[in-house]
Amino acid sequence: MSSPFPSIALPPLRQELRLEPAAAGSDGAARWRLYDPLRHRFFLLGDADVKLLSLWPCGNSEALQHALAATAAPLDREQLDGLLSFLKDNQLVQAGSAEARQRRQAQQQSGSGFRGLVQGLLGWRLPLWRPQAFLQATLPWVSVLWCTPAIVAWVLLSVLGLVLAGRQWDLFVSTFADFLTPGGTVAFAIALFGLKVVHELGHGYAAVHHGCRVGSMGVCVTMFVPMLYTETGDVARLDHAGPRMWVASGGVLAETMIAGLATLAWSLLPDGTARSIAFVLATSSWLMSLAVNLNPLSRFDGYYFLSDALRVDNLQPRALDYSGWALGRLMFGAIEQPPEVLARRTAFGFILYGSLVWCWRMALNASIAWLAYTYLFKAAGVAVGVLAAWWLIGKPLMRQATRWWRLRQGVTRRRQAALALFGGGLLLLALLPLDRHVAVPAMLGWQRHVLIEAPENAQVMEVLVQAGQQVKAGQVLMRLSSPELRVKQAEAALNRLATAERLNRIGGDAKDRAEATVLDQRLLEADAEVRGLQDRAQLLDVRASEDGVVVDLPLHLQAGQWVRPGMPLGRVLYGRVRDARGFVSERELPRLQAGARGRFVAEDPSLAALDLTVSVIEPTAAETITPDALSSLHGGFIPTQADRSGKAVPLSAQHRVVFEVDASPLATATHLPMEVRGEVRLKAEPQSLAAQAGSQLWRLLMAELRD
Repeated sequence: MSSPFPSIALPPLRQELRLEPAAAGSDGAARWRLYDPLRHRFFLLGDADVKLLSLWPCGNSEALQHALAATAAPLDREQLDGLLSFLKDNQLVQAGSAEARQRRQAQQQSGSGFRGLVQGLLGWRLPLWRPQAFLQATLPWVSVLWCTPAIVAWVLLSVLGLVLAGRQWDLFVSTFADFLTPGGTVAFAIALFGLKVVHELGHGYAAVHHGCRVGSMGVCVTMFVPMLYTETGDVARLDHAGPRMWVASGGVLAETMIAGLATLAWSLLPDGTARSIAFVLATSSWLMSLAVNLNPLSRFDGYYFLSDALRVDNLQPRALDYSGWALGRLMFGAIEQPPEVLARRTAFGFILYGSLVWCWRMALNASIAWLAYTYLFKAAGVAVGVLAAWWLIGKPLMRQATRWWRLRQGVTRRRQAALALFGGGLLLLALLPLDRHVAVPAMLGWQRHVLIEAPENAQVMEVLVQAGQQVKAGQVLMRLSSPELRVKQAEAALNRLATAERLNRIGGDAKDRAEATVLDQRLLEADAEVRGLQDRAQLLDVRASEDGVVVDLPLHLQAGQWVRPGMPLGRVLYGRVRDARGFVSERELPRLQAGARGRFVAEDPSLAALDLTVSVIEPTAAETITPDALSSLHGGFIPTQADRSGKAVPLSAQHRVVFEVDASPLATATHLPMEVRGEVRLKAEPQSLAAQAGSQLWRLLMAELRD
């Protein structure tokens, strides 16, 4: 019998490997567990792979094919190649074989030099403790916490703590600010370290409880982030998913127990050190459990729990492979076979989960690159940021693109034409100057407006205007009366009269003649006081300073009512029409010029748009954003932060722009609010996406060089 493909040598397997039966897969297919005792690792194999391994002593593929032919089974070359790659990649062949030597040389080359340094920085482990004996000795004491009465008691106490904390939620949240200090940061770090120790012990106790061996505990670094770890590879021996799920959730359960009790303690304890410790423990444990450990998109506890709950082995790598294949299938057609044959529902789940994992990884890697760029000193920040961006984002994308490029021969001409048209369309979108407008956050209001208020405590005698009434300059709007002021006027008049009488008697009284200079001064003061009180009395007749419109008169304002200073009694709008004031970012400033036309669109959709024109563009950036309504601190569109005095300081350079509103019935309408927040859409110099990206990159580069 002739061989349909060239014969290849089969590398001898390591003698210490053990093969044992495992639980059937989710599809009911029989599986076997291959155990590597040197590295304490387990691998699941199907019946077809095990059948090949049982005939492995044949020595080469030709003999293996003859042995399979004796059992009426053909040799699948693709399956054999996959099994060979698996054995070599996981170092399951003997060290003296040529394949093993080649694999070791390749690993040594990849682990040396700059590439090896980067891989070492991205991930390494340091075992610190062999906890098996300790866990077995103390397990009886810890098992008390896993009994039903203890769990019920903990649930009730945790719920009570959450309810009590919810009633003091504002106080609980505001306590965070007290710990945003160096001392608070240290306290959180100590609490976090203690909680992680408890977390890892929770995994260890759960593993030992189910008869598994815990190899080691120590410190590992993943993506530059140090973490504690517990080696629980022996859990792979467990055939049933239930015990594996308990081991995966053991750490989270341990942290959650502390979180619930610490929350109750914070709710009950008085202010002091004990309550601060309870707050730190509660917040640290809740945040770590909910935000990190239960995240199913990272390779933490939540992922392993989800994998066992779905009864899917190697969920993440399989989902990533399948979603990558599905993306290639969508873009390039049937250029390759799927990684595995799946039911429609399972395939959809793999694509969805794999896409979410891919997006999460890209976002996480981008965050790591940004943090490295931001918090390291400039030279190292730029170097490490660029390196991390390439290694964590660019390289995986390039690897996938290279894989598709090798399969380009399978793309049909119709698909090639469609891809070319799609790529050309994207290129045109990037190069064509399609962006012809600039959006400017702005506030629409009257050119000037004055608040009507009483100059002092007074009584309304007469209201002479109505809301919406046009008034002339100098026209009396309302008359006020102040009994206190009238009394002061009478007293001032009597005082002046008495002083004048004493001056008239100077010739007949020697004492008065000696005090003539003093009396003259007192008379001048009395005259000034009388005139000042007369001026105050005249202010009680509230007048319009120029032509305008009266608005916002209180409905309850009437004669006989008492008012005080600062109480709004209405407004007078001055100017013929409204105007608008806003801010444009420094990036968009070169695209604008005075005289540019635009439209103001209010946030309130019931208000019609107004045409306007740019009148003034300030060349210097504004230090603060006014009015406050435009700031993000008050719901506006301009990102700001509060300074020590509470003023809104823009996070990026903003230039003030003043607009003239075209005259129209709506522009002069008095029934509209005094100020209307919205956005001005201006015609600007056309610009393409590529030009915007290039200019932004250039500005960042220049900013870094200046620093």
